[in-house]
Amino acid sequence: MLRLKDISTDSCLLELAGQSRRLAPPASVDSFVQLMRTSTSLAAAFASVHDSHRLAHGKIVVLLLLSHEPHKAQSPANLADWARISRATMTGILARLQRAGLIRREPFPADRRMLLVRLTAKGRRHFDRLVPDYLRRIAASMRPLSLAEQKTLARLLAKIEATVPSIIADLPARARRG
Repeated sequence: MLRLKDISTDSCLLELAGQSRRLAPPASVDSFVQLMRTSTSLAAAFASVHDSHRLAHGKIVVLLLLSHEPHKAQSPANLADWARISRATMTGILARLQRAGLIRREPFPADRRMLLVRLTAKGRRHFDRLVPDYLRRIAASMRPLSLAEQKTLARLLAKIEATVPSIIADLPARARRG
């Protein structure tokens, strides 16, 4: 299996870019490969961190969203929108968090067909144990960069992220993941 981390900077993509400069300048391909390589490495590293806390990324995101305003219950639909995942995926995450005793779902007072989600005391404790470790590791990943470089990186990544809709605009709806 070909993995991005195995592609050297002088390998096939750059070679193709060199042959097809009008399609993708070599500097663009090189930057893209480095971005994907870094993204893949960070995702793998943080997946290990998630595993060490016995929580998948999606569960951590939900706990983070619920801990932001712990006194306020949230609807599953709002949580899904904020997490940028489908409502069906959110339903599965909430079911697993509830089985683990980290959240509770309760009827919405004005419409008992709807549900609201809250952190339990156990969920809050679990999240509070995770946060210092998580933040230390985030800081370690950014340590090589100055504060100005971190701000520049965030700005540049936001510019790249803004191109995603145009990258997939011509794909059939069923093929889009973004």
